[in-house]
Amino acid sequence: MVTRVASYIIMSDSPITLRRGDDIDHTFTFNLPDGAQNVSAILAFKVDPISARNLVLRIEVNGIFDYAFSMNTDVICSVHEVIPFSSLRAGENTLTLKLTNGEGGVKIGDVVLHFQIPA
Repeated sequence: MVTRVASYIIMSDSPITLRRGDDIDHTFTFNLPDGAQNVSAILAFKVDPISARNLVLRIEVNGIFDYAFSMNTDVICSVHEVIPFSSLRAGENTLTLKLTNGEGGVKIGDVVLHFQIPA
């Protein structure tokens, strides 16, 4: 069996705050090396809800909807989402995190994309 190692891109180490009625979205720009767009990647980040009531966070990669989830608690957690290779491209990409419904806000930090380049 061949051992495969994942590479990663740290998009943000410092937390950003999104809040309904204020700043509801944030876009990160990142670059993938050639070949990385041919396999799905794993997006991971920390979520710290602030008075969340039916608060929906939407994830888009390159303007393509990928995933949305609702928060009704103030419990800190991590999110891990598979990003399909069809959403990625070699070179510049964007990741947008956006609050679409509900009340409250969220701190998002430690945003990392894990990916592999096929051998």
